[in-house]
Amino acid sequence: MRQELKEDYRAQADEKIYHALADLECYRKAKIILSYVPYKSEVDITRILKKALADGKTVAVPKVLNKNGIMEFYEIQSLQELVTGYQGIKEPDITQKEPMNIERLGKKILMIMPGAAFDRKCNRIGYGSGFYDRYLNRYGNQHMKTIAVCYESQLVERIPAEPLDVKPDMVLTEQHIFKR
Repeated sequence: MRQELKEDYRAQADEKIYHALADLECYRKAKIILSYVPYKSEVDITRILKKALADGKTVAVPKVLNKNGIMEFYEIQSLQELVTGYQGIKEPDITQKEPMNIERLGKKILMIMPGAAFDRKCNRIGYGSGFYDRYLNRYGNQHMKTIAVCYESQLVERIPAEPLDVKPDMVLTEQHIFKR
């Protein structure tokens, strides 16, 4: 359904999501932004990443380290640093870089996450590899606020949650904000 959205609708929705995200207190207070890099028909959050960099926030994006669901976040200074990586997704070039040490960074961290489908209770279905669930289960989301962004058309009535599924604190669409 997301892929069937018309380009002009997607652009308007991306704009609304950008403004809503930039207005959130958790964005304003965050010192560090951990975020996905948009791929194909995902919500294009490129503008919020550029804003975060311009606002002087530390921005880190994920790098898939292996196909067993392990990823780490690496700081970037610019979106120009990204190279094509896992499944064709843009990732940081990690040569000469260490992953972010979340446990030492304090609690002013905001993670922006993607997904395939969501419900109004903040349950989330990713893309099947469990990268974000594993990451958050490993580090614990007590170290950060988590927000998933999606289009309204990605909302479903109910997603059955499993024990290792990690709910984001919020789900933000072009029309609503759902809180856990």
